[in-house]
Amino acid sequence: MQVKLQKTIVWVVFALIAVILLMPLSSASIVAVTKNPSLQFNFVGNWSSTSMEGYVEHTGYHLYNQTGAVSLAITEQNGRVFFGTMTKYYKNGTSKKEEFAGIIDRDGKGFKVAEFIEGYMLGEIIDKDHLEMFYLQDGEPAMAVLDEFVRQKS
Repeated sequence: MQVKLQKTIVWVVFALIAVILLMPLSSASIVAVTKNPSLQFNFVGNWSSTSMEGYVEHTGYHLYNQTGAVSLAITEQNGRVFFGTMTKYYKNGTSKKEEFAGIIDRDGKGFKVAEFIEGYMLGEIIDKDHLEMFYLQDGEPAMAVLDEFVRQKS
């Protein structure tokens, strides 16, 4: 019985030492993530598309060379959550506005957006003034579009 108790005590002491030795590594990782400057990314501002290409059901591949075909006005951000309005400009001179909300990924580089009417965007922060976004829409017509955006200077 005493030998069994001694073995148990040795294992408990070993486990405590392991936890104490590994604790600085785990807290350093947490600090590194929370101090990551990209997690502090500020989306607020006006963004304009610089290039777009994609595939639309029934009509096929499209290359939209028209700069500014889509603009984003991001008006609110609270931590990793942001809100704004997207305006799509069409060749016939009309436009369509749609609100959206998004969340920055934990890694501070990627983000996800849900448009309030239809569609979703997955994106990546390239740098403080450039975004890459993948628009996905199911239904009629289904589509997948790659958009690149640049922040508009005030």
